[in-house]
Amino acid sequence: MALTLFYTGLLIFTKVFSVSSDVLLFSMGTQATNSTVIRTDEGLVVIDTNESPAAAEEILKYTKRKWINKSVKYVINTHHHFDHVQGNQVFPKAKIVAHKNCPQQMIAAADPKNKVIYTEPKNSSSIPPPPPAKTLYTDTPGYKLTLPNIFVEDEYNFNLGEKSFTIYYFGASHTDNDLLIVIPDEGLLFVGDLFYKKLLPHFSESYKPDVNRWKSIVSKIVERFPSLHTVISGHGEPFTLELFRKQFEYLISLFDETKNMKELGFTDKEILDSLSLERRFGDLQYLDVKSSSGGSLHKGNIKSVLELIK
Repeated sequence: MALTLFYTGLLIFTKVFSVSSDVLLFSMGTQATNSTVIRTDEGLVVIDTNESPAAAEEILKYTKRKWINKSVKYVINTHHHFDHVQGNQVFPKAKIVAHKNCPQQMIAAADPKNKVIYTEPKNSSSIPPPPPAKTLYTDTPGYKLTLPNIFVEDEYNFNLGEKSFTIYYFGASHTDNDLLIVIPDEGLLFVGDLFYKKLLPHFSESYKPDVNRWKSIVSKIVERFPSLHTVISGHGEPFTLELFRKQFEYLISLFDETKNMKELGFTDKEILDSLSLERRFGDLQYLDVKSSSGGSLHKGNIKSVLELIK
């Protein structure tokens, strides 16, 4: 996978990964957010438009230099957070695909009454933790709220040129509008801010997890698309499908075991002491980096589940 670095004037260098001859991955902005451009015979598809119109403009300029006479036909927003949607306006002729809950969340987040300016916490890992659910930079220069116009409820499929795209609603998790995107011709699975290469996946206390749906959707994807091999997240480097499956197994096991122990009458302290990451998923221990508050992500997950199942 080839890597290019260039300075955009947008505070930091942009990393561009050539995932394949038809796929470019851009990592840029204050959150090192990933935006991906896929080339087809009939035009381009952009997955997540980054944190600002200026960032999206840089992506478009780079792409036009590389793939002359290719216009953007589709944009897909994996979820509503500012660093994934604030470049939407740069692609006015594109169809914008998102979950049906995404527009209302974007509108609410853009309301000045709900504005939360995100600042990088101390003691954070090299991958910024996902921003608060209502965070949107309403004062980003030149930003204009640009909503999706095609809505996913359960599953959505489309073809562009020789490539097919399958989009699933994952179920309530990081937000109430998280999407998984499959491009079988490229062997790629896009997971938004749900999973990372160098960070344990974690539960959000903002949304009660739809664990049964998670199981159903991931099982369906793995069975339906055996050619998948690479996972691209909303931040950080691509990683293997094997690591994704291991992280997903960790999430499901942690939720089920915590819930079962609570139903059997164990105290919160006993559950926290018993559910050792090292014992059950020792090969994921290197992903248990310190959270923004300085604690273990794994312990934080157990505490989140205990709150969610009350």
